[in-house]
Amino acid sequence: MRFMRRATALSAIVAFNLLGAGVPAHADTAHLVSSTESGRLLTLTVHSAAMNRDFTVHVNRAADTSKPRPTLYLLDGEYRAQVTDLNAFLANKNVNVVSPSTSADNYWADWKSPGPEGYVYQWETFVTQELPPIIDSTLKTNGVNGIAGMSRTGTAALRIAAKNPGKYKAVAAYSACAQTSDTAGEMSVRMTMEHVAGMNATQMWGPSGDPDWAANDAYVHAEGLRGATIYVSSGTGIPGGMDRLDAPGINGSMQALANQVVVGGGIEAATDVCTLRFSSRLNSLGIPATFNFKPVGNHSWGYWQEDFKASWPLLERGLGV
Repeated sequence: MRFMRRATALSAIVAFNLLGAGVPAHADTAHLVSSTESGRLLTLTVHSAAMNRDFTVHVNRAADTSKPRPTLYLLDGEYRAQVTDLNAFLANKNVNVVSPSTSADNYWADWKSPGPEGYVYQWETFVTQELPPIIDSTLKTNGVNGIAGMSRTGTAALRIAAKNPGKYKAVAAYSACAQTSDTAGEMSVRMTMEHVAGMNATQMWGPSGDPDWAANDAYVHAEGLRGATIYVSSGTGIPGGMDRLDAPGINGSMQALANQVVVGGGIEAATDVCTLRFSSRLNSLGIPATFNFKPVGNHSWGYWQEDFKASWPLLERGLGV
């Protein structure tokens, strides 16, 4: 009897300490930590159990919330900070646009080993498994999802959609290379991560030849995109209307503009070749898709802003709006 009383008292003390320390009973599961609201804009703090971290998630709520609406997951990376009129563009749209905040350099992937921040990235798990139930519950959505991204996050959007057939009704990628496991694709990923971002791609998908490279290749798993409404765009690398000092991401800097034209032009030319190959791949499989091959444009924010707006009617159609 004395033992039972001690056990009961000990359980009460443990429970009190957990609650008193602010540790929720569901600390081992993904959950909403907090939410702040400013008009139709929500800033959520969401706990990821897979990464044991809290992350910020930006939300543009649908204009009309009188009935459940679909959700577009925009894997923005730094997009939201660069594209200044995104909120204004979405102001009258009946789609919830959800943008988890993280660097694009991790490719929104589940990594094999810890990244530079000291923990194993599980971003694909977060965006496909942990976040959607929280978003659906918080926003009272209709459960219809889409996914989109630009550059590396566009590669991620195609990969995630291809690996999760039927989960995303609308998919869009702007200036993205779908193929990542062939020699050129792997080299592109490694150069981007290792020489630009200072990350190690081997920590993500292993050494060359590791099965994870092919397992995470949207070109290889393109069949998984069947049934989705697909929009893919790329430029040629030739300078165009967004190569000016007042363009998004330039902010009056001649150095930034020169870098956009020279470096961004070279990257976009390579991306264009990759996109052409992906177009042929979908065509060979008989998977309908809209490809916007633009005569000009490089790898930069201003062009992605234009692409996002151009793709919107197709995204809405795929989402059933």
